[in-house]
Amino acid sequence: MDAAADELLQSEPGFYVQDGAAGVIVHLVADRGSLARMRRLAVFRLGKAGIGLDLAQDAELLVSELVGNAVRACGDGVPLVVEVATGTDGVRVRGHDPEPGELPRRCGTTAGDRQAEGGRGAAARFGTCAGLGGRLDAGR
Repeated sequence: MDAAADELLQSEPGFYVQDGAAGVIVHLVADRGSLARMRRLAVFRLGKAGIGLDLAQDAELLVSELVGNAVRACGDGVPLVVEVATGTDGVRVRGHDPEPGELPRRCGTTAGDRQAEGGRGAAARFGTCAGLGGRLDAGR
C-alpha cells in the first residue's frame, strides 16, 4: 500500500477507521475535512475491491448526501457512522446518526431542479439507488 492509502486508513481523533475484508466502517465527527476524507476513502476502498469508477463515484455521492443530511438534521460536529462495503448483492452505503426521528423523505423535488430550496438530496439518493438496482431503507 502507498503512503496516500495508509493516510486514508489511519485512525485519528474524530475519524476512527475499521477496514475489513468486505469494506470500511468509519466513526467520524462530521465537518468539511472528515467528509472530504470519507469521500476519498469510499472511492479508494471500492476501487481496491474491484468496483468500477462510475459505481464508486455514485457511492461517493451517496456518502456526501448521507453526511450532509445528518449535519442538517443534527448540526455540525455530529458523531456519525458511515459504512461502505461490497457483497454478493452489490455495493452498500450506510449512515447512522444519533437522531432516530429524522428519516429521509421524498418531496416533489427532482434531483435536477436548480431552483429548489431543498429535497434534491433525497431525490438524488432515491434515483441513484433505483438506477443501480438498489434500495433505500431506514435501517430498521
